[in-house]
Amino acid sequence: MKGKIDKAKLDRFSQSSVLYIPSLFPKDLCNETCAFFLKNERSIIDRFREDKKGLTLDALNSEEYIKYFEYPIALNAELFGRYVNSDVFELSEQLLSEKVYIKSLEIHSRCAKGTPIPPHQDNAYYGLERAKGITFYIPINNQKPTSGGLQYYKVRNDISLSHIPSDESGFSLTIQDTSALENTEILAYNYQPGDCTIHHSNSVHFAEMVPDNTQRGLVVRLSLFSIDDQKKSGHSEWYQSMIRRNRDRNNHVFSSL
Repeated sequence: MKGKIDKAKLDRFSQSSVLYIPSLFPKDLCNETCAFFLKNERSIIDRFREDKKGLTLDALNSEEYIKYFEYPIALNAELFGRYVNSDVFELSEQLLSEKVYIKSLEIHSRCAKGTPIPPHQDNAYYGLERAKGITFYIPINNQKPTSGGLQYYKVRNDISLSHIPSDESGFSLTIQDTSALENTEILAYNYQPGDCTIHHSNSVHFAEMVPDNTQRGLVVRLSLFSIDDQKKSGHSEWYQSMIRRNRDRNNHVFSSL
């Protein structure tokens, strides 16, 4: 059973908003997921192209690649459902000190020259009143911070920062003022398939543009919310307007390729 956390790890999570756990998921599951995604990527793009919320694309040499896809479990529940196990619930409930439910399971992709992920906190997107959300970031092939992997500012998980609209593809919000983070330690990890970082919804994280000639990185992203938290009034409508703004801007870019 890997779903046990000692007090030292709980304190680390509180102080840094992120916890790294190696080999949380089987390597063979990761390999199978990679193969399935790459085999079906083109059909996913064709099927969901008009879904401005669930699918976001990157481009390389005039070719389209998935950057973010929201519905993998609908394509293959047996495969992606294996990421939703008792360890995930055990870890989440220890870290949040509350019972949780599955909010989303997505797949993210980072290809050569892939666009950056702006500094942000997930709760700016979620809009939870008490920010009681948690995310498992699970690279399913090798990934490093220098190849576009996620990086984390070491901040407490009770800090909430103001956000403004972002034009980066698939990420509609970014932190308004990052000057307070300039001298903050950055935590970054070299992932093997199945390694995992678990971050709080108030974690501040980002990724740099992916360099040329970089192996493509694929990530399963699993998010859970407390059953006792709820969205702020009016947040859903506001956030939908941010999504429309971001997707309309980026669809215009793709239409000109």
